[in-house]
Amino acid sequence: MRLNTKRTKGGGYVYFLESYRESVTKKSRTRSVKRFGRLWDLLAYDQDIMSKMQAECDMINAMESTPCAAELDALLKKAPIAA
Repeated sequence: MRLNTKRTKGGGYVYFLESYRESVTKKSRTRSVKRFGRLWDLLAYDQDIMSKMQAECDMINAMESTPCAAELDALLKKAPIAA
C-alpha cells in the first residue's frame, strides 16, 4: 500500500493505493483503498498531515506482514480526516 496524490485542475486529492494482480488476465492493477479528500483542505487542517498519513501507511504495511488482520481492518475503516 502507498500514499498517493493525484493532481487535477482544482488541486490534488490524497488517497491510499494498493497494488494487486488480476487472477484472470494476470495483469498488475491498482485500487484505491482509502480516500482522504483534497490536498489543500487537508493542509489547511494540519500542515504536517502528509507525514502523518505516510506514517499511518507505513504502519499498515508493517501490520500486513504480521497476522493482525482484525487490527488492520479497524484502521482502514476509521473515518477519514475531516477538514
